[in-house]
Amino acid sequence: MATKSRSSDSARMTETDNDNEALLRRSHRGALVLVGAEIGILFGAGAFSFIRLGLPPSSLSNEAAINLWVFVAFLAIGSIWLRRILGRPSQYTDLYLLGGVQKVVSRLFINTVTVTAPVVAIALVGVLLSEQSRTFSDTARITVLGGVVIIANAPRRGAWRSVVGACLASKKS
Repeated sequence: MATKSRSSDSARMTETDNDNEALLRRSHRGALVLVGAEIGILFGAGAFSFIRLGLPPSSLSNEAAINLWVFVAFLAIGSIWLRRILGRPSQYTDLYLLGGVQKVVSRLFINTVTVTAPVVAIALVGVLLSEQSRTFSDTARITVLGGVVIIANAPRRGAWRSVVGACLASKKS
C-alpha cells in the first residue's frame, strides 16, 4: 500500500513538472515571437532609412539630433539596467510563494516585454535621425545599437528554467 502511494506521488510530481515545462515553453515561445517582431521593426526601420539615403536631408537641427542621440543612449542603457533590476531572484521567489509557477512565468514574460520594448522606440528615433542626416553611418549605428539591446535582453529559456527551478527548490527547503 505504501509503495502504491509513493508511485502515485511520483506520477503526480512528474505530471506537475510536465505542466510547468509546458507553461514555460508556451510563454517563452510567445516572448520569442514578440522579440522577433521587434527585430523585424528594427531592421524594417533600418531598411526604410537606408532606402531614403539618396534624398536631401530634412531640416532637423543639430541640437535636436544630439538630443535624440542622448535619448537613444538613455533608452539603451536604461533597458539593460532595467533587466538587471527586474531579474532579481528574490523577486521571483516571493512571486512563487504568492501565486505559484504560473505567476513566475507570467512575470518573466511581462519583464521580457518591458525590457525589449525600447527597441521599437530606438528604431523610430533611428528613422528620425537618418531623415536628418541622410548618412549611412547614422542608420547603421542606430540599427546596431537596437540589435545590441535586443540581444542583451532577449529571453533565454535556460535562464527561465533556472528561475523556475530555484523557485521550486525554495519551496522544498
